[in-house]
Amino acid sequence: MYSTSYISATEKKARERQTESKFKVTDRQVEFVLKKITNGWWPRLTATPQKPAWLKIDFDRWKMEEDVEDEEPRDVMGDYPDLYEKLEKEELGYRKEDLKKVYLIFYNLCQFVGFTYVLTVMTIRYFRDGPDSMEGTYEAVGGAIKFCQLMQFLEVMHPLFGYTKGQVLTSLLQTCGRAFVLFCMIEAEPRMWTKPVIFYLFFIWSLIEFVRYPFYISQLLKMDSGLLVWLRYTMWIPLYPLGFLCEGVVMLSGESGDVNEQTIAKWVEKLSTIIEGYESKNTANGDETGLFFQTVPSKTLCLKGEKCSGGKFCKERLTVFLCGFMTGEMEKPLVIGKTSKPRCFKNVDVKKLPVEWRSNKRVWMTSEIMEEWLQAFNARMKQQNRHVLLFLDNTTCHLHIQLSDVCLAWFPPNITSVSQPMDQRVINCVKVNYRKLLMRSLLSNMEKCASASQLTKLNSVLDAII
Repeated sequence: MYSTSYISATEKKARERQTESKFKVTDRQVEFVLKKITNGWWPRLTATPQKPAWLKIDFDRWKMEEDVEDEEPRDVMGDYPDLYEKLEKEELGYRKEDLKKVYLIFYNLCQFVGFTYVLTVMTIRYFRDGPDSMEGTYEAVGGAIKFCQLMQFLEVMHPLFGYTKGQVLTSLLQTCGRAFVLFCMIEAEPRMWTKPVIFYLFFIWSLIEFVRYPFYISQLLKMDSGLLVWLRYTMWIPLYPLGFLCEGVVMLSGESGDVNEQTIAKWVEKLSTIIEGYESKNTANGDETGLFFQTVPSKTLCLKGEKCSGGKFCKERLTVFLCGFMTGEMEKPLVIGKTSKPRCFKNVDVKKLPVEWRSNKRVWMTSEIMEEWLQAFNARMKQQNRHVLLFLDNTTCHLHIQLSDVCLAWFPPNITSVSQPMDQRVINCVKVNYRKLLMRSLLSNMEKCASASQLTKLNSVLDAII
């Protein structure tokens, strides 16, 4: 009973106080008058007012409406990256990675594996065979090097698409420079394949990339490795100049430039012993050359004031192997093309052609084609009851095999330009005569075509052979 009357009195007193409280609304503000139930000071109103830290205005970051409209939307998660990644891992059990980051890790890992393979193969071959392994370096790891080099053209696209920092032009120049040395100076010249400089160049390239790509992976994964950082920024000091030196040797090296007079003198003394017992009609030399069978002259004559524009250089090529004897007797030429039976060979018996026709995708002389030709040449000499001495240069495709009626002799390295008979204008005369016949054919068909490119297409592989 007492409790009920007490509550009723309290409520009644509170209602009286509410009626005494009031508020007033003006244009500028709203005023409240509150009547307290008990008399006393409110400490919150008498204390010094202080705003919480989170409520204070930072005028350095104060922005007007115009600034907000022009500004791109900001990702708030970037303000607290560690906290966001931690929460994401707790929620999902793993952390999602950016697709761009995953791609870069995968690319660098593939390149690291490729150059590691090259280094491993070269090292094993060297410890097993010593300096003799240098001769077969290109044949052993050339394919892997070419694949990795082609993959490096993706590094030109990375800064272009914003995947990595850096300049596109710098990456393009570095990649194209190495590609030029590899594909134009080495790949296009089989005689360079066996030179020791190829071993040193590939070893330096692979050693540089062996350190570079793991360093990039560690940076992507935010893993600090003092050893990798030291190697990355220290190894290039001796390796880059050595690499430039080897590339310069490759570009400047030529058969005539590498000729050693002492080597020639020793070869001349040895030559009389080698050819002893062989008549001139049984002493032969063979060598291959490239023939751009559709190429027209690069220069012409025109009257002053007439417009004359050049055409594109035709890259259609055949490889021709020529073999001749000291008496001037020539064997049937061996011609290598891209396909076993081109369209122009339709209704043509390949065996009745004035040449021996072989094919491979790269239009090169290969060890298989060379062995087949040697066996056939040996059979012909056996039928003629002749024992022949055949001189060849030291290239990878020229096999060292034993034949019953043909004895193979090898020129010393780097002197074939002055010692090989085929290089003493024999091949040049064949090409000059071919060019003369080609020009006669083009002149006779000139009125049938509107441009030089159409004119050259009239000269097929069959026309070049016949």
